Amino acid sequence: MERPFSITEVTKKLQRAENSSPGPDRLTYHHWRSVPQGHRFLTAAFNASLHFQKIPPSWKKTTTILIPKTKTDLDNPSNWRPIALSNTIYKIYTKVLAGRLQDWSAKYGALSPCQKGFTPFDGVLEHNFVLKTRLEHARLRKKSLCIAWLDVSNAFGALPHQQIYKASAAAGTGEKFIIIIKDLYTDCATKILTNNMATNPILLKSGVKQGCPISGLLFNLGVDHILRRIQGTNSSHRILAFADDLCLLGDSPEDLQDMLDVVLREMTGIGLRLNPSNSFSLHFSGSTPIDVPPSSFRLGSDPFNRLWSSTSPNFSVNRSGLIPYRIMPLLIISEIVPRSF
Repeated sequence: MERPFSITEVTKKLQRAENSSPGPDRLTYHHWRSVPQGHRFLTAAFNASLHFQKIPPSWKKTTTILIPKTKTDLDNPSNWRPIALSNTIYKIYTKVLAGRLQDWSAKYGALSPCQKGFTPFDGVLEHNFVLKTRLEHARLRKKSLCIAWLDVSNAFGALPHQQIYKASAAAGTGEKFIIIIKDLYTDCATKILTNNMATNPILLKSGVKQGCPISGLLFNLGVDHILRRIQGTNSSHRILAFADDLCLLGDSPEDLQDMLDVVLREMTGIGLRLNPSNSFSLHFSGSTPIDVPPSSFRLGSDPFNRLWSSTSPNFSVNRSGLIPYRIMPLLIISEIVPRSF
């Protein structure tokens, strides 16, 4: 990953970059593609940054705009969605770095195969298939399957930078690469635009950078040890991950609760917090008659919601915290679980 960038490597990332809002320098990808020999200039600039293991201070500055989530109660900051806009030259640079990290991770198995977020392929479909297979297996073998879908509060914004560096070192990315990543996160700041002015610079003290092409992979590295701890050497899937969305699969209520305790402990250890109010559980019993026992699970001392119960078999797929691969088991269960017990 430390070899000089080639013109072909940079050109490919530049040509594939989709136009987006520009950062503080107001330059778009179209501008860079329009500059004569622009790809050569970018390659030279990136190789200089790679050699000195530093990027220009201007690349570390972003502008944040606020998009309303609702039309009411706009005095509440939580009802606004922040969007960070980085300079496109920085995003091209980190696109090249991300491409190398992706290739390296795939070659050396640096990331657990249970993680499908920020991968070149549609991992949601694969997770859906795994869930469907496990549910069908439980039904045919008349066994239990206990599932928990976990929500991590502000996962991308809360991951400590030291955890990113520690995880990168543990994965074997190399000292030079870690120094490069540390520099990307040193003295980074954003200004929030309002109607009439911008705020003073706000330092980024935790979390991965919003809108940065390499952020997803760095986050995956940061939580990878948790996935490996749960999966272990088991041949059947025990954990499915799509970035910060986790799905645990246990063979019994006790088995699932043990996994929940481990995940809670490991998440807390790296400064992340699980959100019980947006987490859900399901205990499916394939024994005759097929049933959904009212088993309860907890995160520490906090219980969380059952996604389905025999007393209330109707379900909503629009609740906060549901993601696409959570919907699939509900559709399957609606076919194999009787509406009345």
